[in-house]
Amino acid sequence: MVYYAAREETRHEHLAALRAIYGYKMFTGRGARDLKAWLEGAAETARSNEDLARRFVEQCRAAQTILPGITVIERLCADALVAAERRVDARVAGQLDDDMRTRLDALLTEDAGGSVTRFVWLRQFEIGRNSADMNRLLDRLEFLQALALTGAFWRMYSHTALPAFA
Repeated sequence: MVYYAAREETRHEHLAALRAIYGYKMFTGRGARDLKAWLEGAAETARSNEDLARRFVEQCRAAQTILPGITVIERLCADALVAAERRVDARVAGQLDDDMRTRLDALLTEDAGGSVTRFVWLRQFEIGRNSADMNRLLDRLEFLQALALTGAFWRMYSHTALPAFA
């Protein structure tokens, strides 16, 4: 078994035989383009690169496509996630009026006490153990409510992976 497929030709011959017997296709051509297109759409609802990679493997199996190498899968998933993040960012930014953009930009410069900006302060989330922790979480909630992002805005993006990008 150690010498199995020692010749590159043996591996290719066996792979060709298995494709012929079981009807699997290589990850090339139209099949690869279709799977990449599926990946682009699935990336918006993925929670992580691992989640997307698992779903991609399932999709390849359903399409009877031989999996590409793991590094290829990782790169495809990472690229799809970056593209999805950019699409979501563009949709979010497109819904903001000038006043909201100004208020959100201020989060990056406004001091929240200490050495952190308001934006960093909002992202510092820890599960509370006492009433003081709960009050800090409520302070963040009140601040976010004061930003007045409309409910329609959030409903528009509830189906995307917006939480994954936070």
